[in-house]
Amino acid sequence: MELVRADHRSLSVDKFDARFDRARPRVRAVARSILGEQHADDIVQDTYLAARSRLDQLREVSALDRWLARIAENLCYQALRRSSVHGRNLPRLLEESPASDLALREMIERLPCASARSSSCITGTAIRSRRSPASSRSPTSTSAP
Repeated sequence: MELVRADHRSLSVDKFDARFDRARPRVRAVARSILGEQHADDIVQDTYLAARSRLDQLREVSALDRWLARIAENLCYQALRRSSVHGRNLPRLLEESPASDLALREMIERLPCASARSSSCITGTAIRSRRSPASSRSPTSTSAP
């Protein structure tokens, strides 16, 4: 059993998992209040992974719930900053790219979070794409005559 030292008291990974399960509703509520229902579960999972990998940084075992909530808050704000940057810059790039350079436009549209309306931009993974079926061809795949 792996032990992690925190304020001269130890917290086993098994005990951490059990405490995280009890704190999960609060972590989810924090994420839901900042990002909304749609992204709350992703933040809960990211919080678990971040906390477990940094368990040695926990100073007081009694402060675990607050520490987890703070990690979740920070992850939410990081996600908002990422989506804000993508939302500001990528649409501008799409508008400014010359209409004659279709290959460049298609490459930009295939970038993660190219669509500011894409709900997955907040978590940093692109699920939906703005491309229409006609533009889904790769610019390098042309049919030879």
